[in-house]
Amino acid sequence: MKPREIGILLKILFVVFLLIAIFATSFSTFITPDTWSHLANGKELVKKFGLPGYDRFSFTEKSEWNYTTWLFDIFLYSLIFNIGPFNIYIIKFILFVLLIFVLFLVIFRRQEGKYISIVLPAGLFALFILDPFLKYTPVFFALLFLSYFLYVLERRPRKRNKALYYSLPLITLLWSNMDTYALISIFVILIYWVYRFLETIEEPVKKEIYDFKLFVYIFLLTLVAVFLNPYLYKNSWLFIKQIVSNKWFNGYSFDLRGIKEMSLFYLYFLIIIVVLLYDIKGADVGRHGEFVKDVTLLTVFGILAAKSYEFIPFFMLISIPIFLYYIYLIFRWDIVWQRQWTEADLLKVKNPLYVLLILILITFSIVKLLKPQEQNYPVGAINYISSVSVPKNIFVPSQWAGFFEYFLYPEYKIMFDPFRNYKNITKNDYEDIYNWNMDNVGVVERYDINSFLLDYTSPSITFLKQQPKYNIAYFDDISVLFVNNEKTDRFFKYIKPLDQKFYDASNTVTAIAELENFTEEFPSEKAILLLTKLYADIDKNKAIDYLIYITEKYPSYYSLLNYKAKLYFEVGDYENAKETLKQSKKIGSEEAAILKEIKLKTRQTKL
Repeated sequence: MKPREIGILLKILFVVFLLIAIFATSFSTFITPDTWSHLANGKELVKKFGLPGYDRFSFTEKSEWNYTTWLFDIFLYSLIFNIGPFNIYIIKFILFVLLIFVLFLVIFRRQEGKYISIVLPAGLFALFILDPFLKYTPVFFALLFLSYFLYVLERRPRKRNKALYYSLPLITLLWSNMDTYALISIFVILIYWVYRFLETIEEPVKKEIYDFKLFVYIFLLTLVAVFLNPYLYKNSWLFIKQIVSNKWFNGYSFDLRGIKEMSLFYLYFLIIIVVLLYDIKGADVGRHGEFVKDVTLLTVFGILAAKSYEFIPFFMLISIPIFLYYIYLIFRWDIVWQRQWTEADLLKVKNPLYVLLILILITFSIVKLLKPQEQNYPVGAINYISSVSVPKNIFVPSQWAGFFEYFLYPEYKIMFDPFRNYKNITKNDYEDIYNWNMDNVGVVERYDINSFLLDYTSPSITFLKQQPKYNIAYFDDISVLFVNNEKTDRFFKYIKPLDQKFYDASNTVTAIAELENFTEEFPSEKAILLLTKLYADIDKNKAIDYLIYITEKYPSYYSLLNYKAKLYFEVGDYENAKETLKQSKKIGSEEAAILKEIKLKTRQTKL
């Protein structure tokens, strides 16, 4: 094959593996608690077929409905209704591909279609940094709208581009009903307005070409569109208040861990500064205005990013086309022109570059697919509550509030959701209950809380275990549910899952039956392990037989494999113990000690 044909093939492969990488990162993206709250809002908006006056998700109080993201909420829920909540990664995949496509159009336009391949490594590096900020929140759409603004405003304000310019107010109308950042569109238009004016000073002939009335019309229409939402000026006021009232570097952490997590972003920021400083010499006639515009954009969005961690993705999006453009200029003026490279010379660089990028994308995809982020939401507990009459009101940790609302509202309500505008007293009382602050006497009774769905890190678990009024009704690997035993008879009577001595030894047969029925209906790694330990206390060989069956059914429950190896070791079957541990991917100190002991005993047997 000729070098040009090889280059075309490599480009096709690059696009294919880029799509695979985007899918991989979408599949492994964690669903934030806010996303579930948005979904709960969308579900309620569709159900009411209008804008509710009040938010009634909490059993403590009702508050004014938050309309700032109403259109996003409906859009997200409508899609999830058709594809299912745990297939939400499909949405990120589509939006991410669309975002990259629009950004590519901006980059292609700025670079006049030249040397795109050369700047791809820098572009992938930037996208790698941007990716963790792309959650299932309105920010995703804000970034998509902003990239469209860049695409349109990079085109000259002339008659043939009039339709594109007039589409900006329509995009802003969508933006203003999806989040509070639509005012950004006005800043961007003003910056480009000044840029085009500076261009006419540098090149007076452009005064006859550019239509500055178009800028005026677009600016006014966009300004109106910013306020065409249920909150009118309140959305923009929230945005301005966030910029003015917050301290600098809100949301940042400058301890060792925080700096390490943000190190790539800081490196990226430093590289941009170096590239721009180097390119000052290249800002010749016809590019002074462009350089001022780019520096202004970076400065404005850099200030936003410095004010709050939330604005980092906006800075990243604005900076990517600028960053790649100035790398392109350096390559063009300092390498191609000076060395007088031909197309054949460029192919010698491009083709190996594509091979390297493809290998990077393959590695990235494998890592992402093999190590997806765990979605630690109480799915099993939600199924249990849906099928069993659990006493109301249920106390739920704030990070699960939106998840709980989406699946169980209005049958069950939460106490506190940080996404919503509840009173400070509700927040303080929630924290006192979660931490079981005994100084706040009677807070549980005041809210008539009869059930507690908790994560295992909750401090209140320790105290609830000691309260005779509460018993465990459900538990799994993620959550545990305490219920008021005066309000229901559906709870463990002979099993205490969180205690060291976890069953009633005087009623062993009944305890086994109780746990067997539970694990059959609501299987989890923790529940099955508990049942196995109960079997082992009676007959270790029976427990091993059960584990042989159950580990085939649940091969990813590595604690069961580890416990099976331990039982094999205790009955003297060292060979099976060793083979079982080889199958486990979670070897702890106890398992390592068993392996060490097996080697020692095997050596002694040979001697």
